[in-house]
Amino acid sequence: MRWIICASYLVGSAHIAWAASAPTAYIFQVQGAVEVIDSAGKARRAATFGCVYEDEQVKLADASRISLRLCSDGHREQIESTGTWKLTTEGLTPREKVTVLATQADQARPLGTFMKSLPQPSEVGGRLGGVTVARAGETDGPKVSPLDFEIVLTTTPTLSWPERSGVARYRVYLNSEGKKLWSMTTPETKVMVPMGLLKPGTRCDWQVLDARPGTTGPIAKASFTVAFPSQHDQAELLQTLAEADAESRAFAAFTSESQQFYGQAIELYSQLAKESDDAAFHAALAELYAKSGRDAEAQAARKRAEAAGFVFTKPNQP
Repeated sequence: MRWIICASYLVGSAHIAWAASAPTAYIFQVQGAVEVIDSAGKARRAATFGCVYEDEQVKLADASRISLRLCSDGHREQIESTGTWKLTTEGLTPREKVTVLATQADQARPLGTFMKSLPQPSEVGGRLGGVTVARAGETDGPKVSPLDFEIVLTTTPTLSWPERSGVARYRVYLNSEGKKLWSMTTPETKVMVPMGLLKPGTRCDWQVLDARPGTTGPIAKASFTVAFPSQHDQAELLQTLAEADAESRAFAAFTSESQQFYGQAIELYSQLAKESDDAAFHAALAELYAKSGRDAEAQAARKRAEAAGFVFTKPNQP
């Protein structure tokens, strides 16, 4: 089971806004001072990848802007004016000064489906100021690529793992449904699965061992699933959407991550991080790089996120 957390910044302290109901909209662009006010009158700062719920209010100060994507049908709305608006399932009200951003007609239905299928909020994870997609299994997980539980968009994925000191050769095993599909020995820390072994929908478990006789315990182990044709169509739709503009790219990156297209998510977050100083993009890259065992890149992304004001918290930290 995979979940999303919505969180927000508060000056001088960490404040996480939990909600039991499904989000009505997701935030994909914020500029300036924007607050979200809940039904009890409690305000939180609007943040990239944050959630907004039905009947909550969005309050903008001077020179502020916010862009939302509605879960009902995937359409986008934007405000660039001082004032307060209430969110309904159909959009922001009053409609005055609300701009409905164009969405291609052939994208509208699948985008609406995406929005409704995104995981629901839960007290899991903890990316402060944005959203964390918590993966199944252990908190830290194996440092491998494809990421554990990833849906890969190729039948010949490249398996990679961190180098183990003192190991000269690695033995790689690939299994499916308890049956051995393939194995090989290599001095490298990555290897491509040969053509013809995998087909759409194949779920695989793989592990890496020290090739020396007598050694025990895996150096790395993980699993992945080869995408079905319908999942390929979803990934291609998100790639097409990402070409439209930065806000659409953010949505495509976030949705790729939530749909477990982690490789595609890394590519999109990387592009966004080059285009914007938004801390959420660097934080997302830091997490995904770390999960992939790309430690140097993870540390660099983490430093950029922290320099932009992002605060990392442990998943079990309140």
